[in-house]
Amino acid sequence: MKLGKKSQSTQTPSCVISLLSSPCAPCDISFKPVRAHSWLLHALALLLGFGFTFSAWAQKNSPAPASTPQLAPSEQTIESDPLRCWLKSTKTSVHIGEQFNVALTCAVIETARVSVIADVSQIEPASIQLAPFEVLGGQRHPDIKSGRWRYFQYEYTVRLIADGFFGQDLAVPPISLNYRVNMTGAGASQEGREKTYVLPQLPIRIVSLVPTIATDIRDAARDTFADIAERNFRATAAFVVAGILYAFAAAMVLIMLVRAFGTFRRRTPAAHGAMQPAAVSGATLRALGRIATARGRDGWTGELIAQGVAAARVAAAIATNRPIAQSRAAHDSVLQDGQLLIPRGWFKRGALLISASATPRALRAGDGPRATGLGSTVAPRPRSQALATMLDELHRALSLFSEARYAREPATSLADLDAALEQVRAVLRRLRLQLSWPVRTVNSWLYWWQSLGGPGWAR
Repeated sequence: MKLGKKSQSTQTPSCVISLLSSPCAPCDISFKPVRAHSWLLHALALLLGFGFTFSAWAQKNSPAPASTPQLAPSEQTIESDPLRCWLKSTKTSVHIGEQFNVALTCAVIETARVSVIADVSQIEPASIQLAPFEVLGGQRHPDIKSGRWRYFQYEYTVRLIADGFFGQDLAVPPISLNYRVNMTGAGASQEGREKTYVLPQLPIRIVSLVPTIATDIRDAARDTFADIAERNFRATAAFVVAGILYAFAAAMVLIMLVRAFGTFRRRTPAAHGAMQPAAVSGATLRALGRIATARGRDGWTGELIAQGVAAARVAAAIATNRPIAQSRAAHDSVLQDGQLLIPRGWFKRGALLISASATPRALRAGDGPRATGLGSTVAPRPRSQALATMLDELHRALSLFSEARYAREPATSLADLDAALEQVRAVLRRLRLQLSWPVRTVNSWLYWWQSLGGPGWAR
């Protein structure tokens, strides 16, 4: 067979074009004679039609993709200005060299998801530059948190030292502040890019010190003759008052020295170191405490009874304002009958031997005006009920001690001696309280008031 230009009879479906336009439309299958290369083009068109039809069907029946989670509107967006700053001056016009304050205040957003981090190292008082103004110092005030905003403020002390700005408006230069906006979400944080916030200028008026037509800038004295005379008068008056006060102080010091020197010269060896009735009552009370301790350890002995008699006599002498004999005890002193050895105090060395001449008969009789004063030096006062009670207790105690000490056949029991010891201690406690400085002062004022005719008061 010989191949050449020979026509062939081929039949192609007539619905190829209709399939491209509508795949589902019925087609009339009829065959027409076409060439070989035309058949290939029709087959390619048929395949493309089926491909487009299948792609449309797949997109229509495929499941919808999962929706992307969206942030809440308040979490997705932030304020248009996350950083706001402004300048404020304490003065709008200043002189050359005058100091004034400039406050820089900024507000930044600070929430759980959005925070603004400002680089404040540029605006620290030690690093900020406000030329031509000179920054003398400054400070940062505590931050204030209000809602979503956090406010911080810097205050600077500035001045201008220059000679070419008289009568002009000079502005504080713009201040640049770098910051970042950080976003925080579901366990992750995102740091924003660095941005710059530029503050506007702050105009300051520079006031001239002298008028425009002035040829000399030296300042004249503001004080008049009247001001000078008034200052001289005040200075003279202050000098005179100071002299009077100094003279009065010198006189007081002189009087004090004279009295101190005279008191020192009048002292005698017998009176040197004498104890006051209040101190004697306290020392006697402590001596009775030592007697009670020894009695509990060794029982009543002749020596303890003798010390009890001496202590009771001293208590009776204090209560009846009788004199108490006091002498300094030497290292080799022998304690005589009726004497009581007491230490002089915390800050004084040595001890004293004290004794008194009170007897039970004198306490019973009252011994005239002596039983009225409790160690006071004023005129005799009527005996009070409290004093009478103390004297009765001292009479009983002194009688028991004297009988146990001096009777040939004493009938005093040990229990009676214990009771007498406690009575003397109780009386001495009350005497020490009444002889203290506050109570003695109050009693003196009350006696003075009573002597003037006021209402009486019995202790």
